[in-house]
Amino acid sequence: MSKTKIIIDTSSCFDPQLAKKYDLALFPYKILRDEKVYTEFKDIDTEEIYDFLEEEFLHTTMPSTGEFQEFVKSYLNEGYEKFLVIPVSKNISGLMQMTRLAFESMDDARLKEYKVLDTKSGGPVTAVCALLLNEEIKKGNDDLDYLSKKANYILAEKSEVYLLLRSLQNLAKGGRIPKSLSNIGDMVKLNTILTVEDGSLKPCKKVFGDKKSLKQFIELSKKRVKKSKKYIALIAHARDFKDYEIMKDGLKEELENAELVIEMKLSSVLTTHLGLETIGFGFVSLD
Repeated sequence: MSKTKIIIDTSSCFDPQLAKKYDLALFPYKILRDEKVYTEFKDIDTEEIYDFLEEEFLHTTMPSTGEFQEFVKSYLNEGYEKFLVIPVSKNISGLMQMTRLAFESMDDARLKEYKVLDTKSGGPVTAVCALLLNEEIKKGNDDLDYLSKKANYILAEKSEVYLLLRSLQNLAKGGRIPKSLSNIGDMVKLNTILTVEDGSLKPCKKVFGDKKSLKQFIELSKKRVKKSKKYIALIAHARDFKDYEIMKDGLKEELENAELVIEMKLSSVLTTHLGLETIGFGFVSLD
């Protein structure tokens, strides 16, 4: 058995079933509601989080360094000695800094080596990067420097992710934009297509009207994935099933041509800040 374990976080949109399928360690965020703290996938599942979001705005937070250390120790107990953490970008969350601090302050002789990447990315492409690196580990390539360089290359040069944001209300509630701006945006039906650039979520296109924005989202996704001959495709949704099915139909050829298609529910981190109507498409090129 390899003694190297890859850790991803739940903002990747992977749930415990997907993480187990691809032999990845999944570290959860926490959800705050009515002064009560829920650990994702332990105390609360994705659909329950969606139910809460139908009624109110929630907050997400990171577990403590001590909780992460206990998480790592559970794998040390299984015989693992080396760890590679592939978190969401440090510009989106403080998870990268927290995990580094946790490792630095660990005093356990069983821990031989670790690396925490600044992925400058986020969402499901980080999880796909992790599963591709796991294939390298199975081949015996478990050098963390090699795996880190390969991960940075995959995320910087081979991966793209796009999100169709229907409303700015959740961004305003989270304090990321002024509430007046979100109200104006909703009045004129402003939709935003987001991508991850230089480690931050940034708008790549703003479109007026729901139907027009969905059409342009599909066209953009088709155009971007077309440059790859071999790729893994990623599609995600929360509660907007209608537009999700329209997106899948619009990308039918691209999904059929993919080496692998992974369908998932948008993570609590993304839905809390972007809203339940958000849908997503991404891909990792294998060329």
